[in-house]
Amino acid sequence: MSRGYNKIFLGILFTLFNINLFGIKILPTFVAILIIASGIKILIEESNEEYFKKALIFNNIRVVITILLFVLDFTPINEVINSKNIISQIIININLVLDLITMTLLLKGSSEVFNKNEEISLYCNKRTSLYICIFSSLIIIFNLTYIFLNQGMDVIIALPMLVIWLWVAFIFRRLRSESL
Repeated sequence: MSRGYNKIFLGILFTLFNINLFGIKILPTFVAILIIASGIKILIEESNEEYFKKALIFNNIRVVITILLFVLDFTPINEVINSKNIISQIIININLVLDLITMTLLLKGSSEVFNKNEEISLYCNKRTSLYICIFSSLIIIFNLTYIFLNQGMDVIIALPMLVIWLWVAFIFRRLRSESL
């Protein structure tokens, strides 16, 4: 299981830090999400946990969306999607909600897998609750900034989201070390 958690950890890190070289994406987001999917598949093979199976479904939806967005980057529609309009806001929200659901299911599944070890199970449960509360609040605040067209707030909201994603990545890093 440690390999699966390690892939999820690396996938989250690669998702956060897009690498561009002269305007060309070296590691597109969908590749990072595919790395997360391969980690989830390993967890399913080793534990057969239902939460992991559900997480894989939502993660695969994210893969499809990010592949479509990657392909659309090379079309004239790119300007419409990347501009500050309702379409881009809907796409962003769909991705954020899918991310919330995927990570929640992964943490719940980890709690179930580690239920023999009460300390780790409790660790996962606490982190899941905290993640749901904080990330949901950030999604709501992000949408309020869009409604009131306060563009400067986008950056302020992006920073806590980055911190939350890093925090979740390191949760999976700890689970990797616990599963060794």
